[in-house]
Amino acid sequence: LQMRKEGKGQCSTDQLCVLDNVRMNLRRFIAYQETLGKTPT
Repeated sequence: LQMRKEGKGQCSTDQLCVLDNVRMNLRRFIAYQETLGKTPT
């Protein structure tokens, strides 16, 4: 966990952006599934 402490700021901000995008996509997907009437996949 302690590799690459250099450039951690840039990396962490990018990772946070990606995580936020993933979270938004997950919420959107769940809402979409609920609008479909929760059909089993």
